[in-house]
Amino acid sequence: MTKFLLLKKRKNIGEIIMNRPEKLNALTIEMYQELVEAFDEIERDDNIRVIILSGAGRAFCAGWDMTQEKDTVGDPDWERKKYEICNAARWKIWDLKKPVIAKVHGYCVGAGCHLAIVSDFTIASEDAIFAESEVQFSEVSQFLIEPWVLGMKKAKKFLMTGESLKAPEAERIGLVTQVVPREKLDEEAENLARTLAKVPAFGLRLTKRMINKAYEFQGLRNNVDFDFEVAIMAGIYEPDEIKEFNKILREKGAKAAFAYRDKQFENP
Repeated sequence: MTKFLLLKKRKNIGEIIMNRPEKLNALTIEMYQELVEAFDEIERDDNIRVIILSGAGRAFCAGWDMTQEKDTVGDPDWERKKYEICNAARWKIWDLKKPVIAKVHGYCVGAGCHLAIVSDFTIASEDAIFAESEVQFSEVSQFLIEPWVLGMKKAKKFLMTGESLKAPEAERIGLVTQVVPREKLDEEAENLARTLAKVPAFGLRLTKRMINKAYEFQGLRNNVDFDFEVAIMAGIYEPDEIKEFNKILREKGAKAAFAYRDKQFENP
């Protein structure tokens, strides 16, 4: 249906598949825009009651495609445009009248983790790895929903260390709904989707909205909107420890920049 997504429909279930396996489904601006379009299409289809979001190949999503940053680092107009487009897809999942199940395997990091965490349900295989490593680039989460999902202490550890979590730990702290063996992932996600599809659509829609509104009344949406502005400032500010990383990113590309960053975290 699109350049980087596949859309499958079977009875009352729709599945949106991020289809850039050679890049571990690393997200681009175009992919975010396609996600919004795909969710809109499913929203209009009255036959579809539940959506599964998944990734083709070896991973759900390896995060943001850093190669897009090569010529735009520190550009405030780019930072605002980028985050607006990214958050439009995240809010689309949150506001969608139909439940969304993230079906996660392999890497689920950064921008990919945001998609999984904002989904209504996250079914993960035992090999799934979750991380939000923005802090290691002197950046911050652009969609700060983590404290509302994980609680303050776990959110601080997750976001302030940038360390990865294996699926069982992610389930224990509330990031994941359920962990299943890799060979059972498709089956269990499908079973949940079928269970939800049997619920009258009206009641399902109202229940999702009621639960989401309970958090919004406590300030979730205002909090995320404020974080959006902070993230833009973080994106254009280059403290000393990140200048060299960005210089390497511009001159040599993402692979060299990552190698430089990782070396800084090696034990002496």
